[in-house]
Amino acid sequence: MIRFIVKRIALFVAVLLAVNAATYLVANYLELRGPMAYNYVQDTRVSIAEVFAPYPDYLWRMLHGDFGASWLGWWHSAQSPVIEYIADRLPRSLVLLGIAVPFSFVVGITVGLLSVNYKTRRTNSLALIFSLAGFSMPGFYMGILVLYLIIWAAMTRGGMTFSLPVSGYGLDKHLVLPVLTLSTRPTAEIARLTAVLLGEELPKEYIRTARAKGLPERLIVMRHAFRNVAAAVINAMSNSWSYLIGSLVIVERVFYWGGIGGALIDAVTFNQFAGSSFNPALVAGLATTLALLFLLADLITGSVAQALDPRLRRVHGEAA
Repeated sequence: MIRFIVKRIALFVAVLLAVNAATYLVANYLELRGPMAYNYVQDTRVSIAEVFAPYPDYLWRMLHGDFGASWLGWWHSAQSPVIEYIADRLPRSLVLLGIAVPFSFVVGITVGLLSVNYKTRRTNSLALIFSLAGFSMPGFYMGILVLYLIIWAAMTRGGMTFSLPVSGYGLDKHLVLPVLTLSTRPTAEIARLTAVLLGEELPKEYIRTARAKGLPERLIVMRHAFRNVAAAVINAMSNSWSYLIGSLVIVERVFYWGGIGGALIDAVTFNQFAGSSFNPALVAGLATTLALLFLLADLITGSVAQALDPRLRRVHGEAA
């Protein structure tokens, strides 16, 4: 386990440096090119040396805790430290992820368990159809669809009011729509995988032996069958993190949540007051923070999966 964590940390450092370098250099190139919007592209020649020249100094300062400074809006009279901006936005994203992840995990497993017919040992086809529909629906589409339905209902029902806010940050009803939108696909994926794996596990010999001993069906499913598929379900959750982090950027923007994902969208879009918004330090800092969230989640879920399934520890031990 320790060797697994050490290898992951070394890999994470390399990935973070690669993400940081790539986003900084691309944003620096776009900033040097000048404003690009409203069918206007400034004819500016940018050399490779100009693009790469500032990065070593930026990397050195970043490793010492200085993430640079950036204009955060036309209403600011001076540049603000990027690290303070990230520290202000990051908790909002962590709140959203901290609720969406356990919600999708608990609901997904529950739906998966209910999708199996324990008499026929088969998966409910209707439940699989719904889970596949949720799995195939992107988060940004789900968010826009929810907003469209709310607006349509308000227009067709004569100024109908809704108790659920459709935008803004808040630790109350504001959480409902972003969490549901963000967790739809991971929930469907976990439900589908849980149902399929249980359907494959229930006909096995050790399950028939447990039934022959007179053990209750609920005990057989939870203590024996689900215990053997739990590690695979946890691994599926780690695979969903890439989708969650990617969707976080769009979902926060759709619902104006004000987190790190929405800040990244603002950082790479044209601002009518400030022109091109491609500040290399800001874009690189936000992208690196999102990459760090993904890598930490992957490390945690991988470690938990190994703790639940000794076979994974042996596989990683042999690979090391």
